[in-house]
Amino acid sequence: MIFDSSSIFNLIKDNKIEILFDGKTSGLVYFELCNLLWKESYIFKKIELEEAIMILSLMLEILAEMKIQEVDLKEVLELSVKLGITSYDAVFVHLALKENETLVTDDEKLKRRVREVVRVKSSEEV
Repeated sequence: MIFDSSSIFNLIKDNKIEILFDGKTSGLVYFELCNLLWKESYIFKKIELEEAIMILSLMLEILAEMKIQEVDLKEVLELSVKLGITSYDAVFVHLALKENETLVTDDEKLKRRVREVVRVKSSEEV
């Protein structure tokens, strides 16, 4: 399975990390997960910075167990334009297509946009 940032974040939050260990993702998740923690701390004020840093450390340990896949940026750009999605989202769709894997995402808008071209599940379904 190919996991995007939203599904990784939610699986970790729900303490279902073992599902991720055989999964694949993109190196983009490092930055997206860091940004999610920034939002939780700075924008939404749900967690303190120290807690965000602690969670980030845990996430890095988990990501070290996953297979980080390379992408073809030309194909990512083509997909993003063809499907009307961001290049960030197209990275994960590209990986799912390239690896012939299911894309796991909790982004409902993304699921609607790509379900015709790739198998899609939510983190609750895996």
